[in-house]
Amino acid sequence: MGSRLTGKQAWVGEVGIARVRIQLEALLTYPEKFFFFTDADAFCLTPEFPQYLYRDADTFWVNLYEDHFEHQAPWYPPGCPKLAFMTPLFFSRKTVAFLLEGMKQVPMNPRLPYSDNNLMEIAWRFGYPYAGFEGRCSIASSPDGMLAMIGGVRREGLTFIHSIKTTSQADQILAARQDFLHNPPRFRY
Repeated sequence: MGSRLTGKQAWVGEVGIARVRIQLEALLTYPEKFFFFTDADAFCLTPEFPQYLYRDADTFWVNLYEDHFEHQAPWYPPGCPKLAFMTPLFFSRKTVAFLLEGMKQVPMNPRLPYSDNNLMEIAWRFGYPYAGFEGRCSIASSPDGMLAMIGGVRREGLTFIHSIKTTSQADQILAARQDFLHNPPRFRY
């Protein structure tokens, strides 16, 4: 399976949500049963996906992010977890069909106009099972965020990474991965 670019370049708002919908629709034109779905700033550091991802076609695997921004808390619907489904994502054809149907019924939250929040709200509203990747990381690519990400990759072997904005940052993460593989930690906390 190759890559296919679809939709207008957009990250936020109705155009961003439409881009994700168009990309999900495009996935159904492929014969594969499972899909790895990502944006340019997120990736998996291993050459093969972990086997646990294939065990349950009903689970929507995500780079689960807990929203700690206090100012955003009131913007979530009552009872809704304060979470976002950051890329990368991994899911089955069944999940794609579910998400496309959910996108018809759950409008974009104008206060949280991101696909990360929209997809989470769809899964929450309809009770679709989701889980965070083992070894995931979603941190801002600020200097402090990069130090945390590099440390997590080097010491813990984190593999599902978001958000890398530059080639230099990607090179640092890849070097940390090589360090983890060739000099694994002797103990865990």
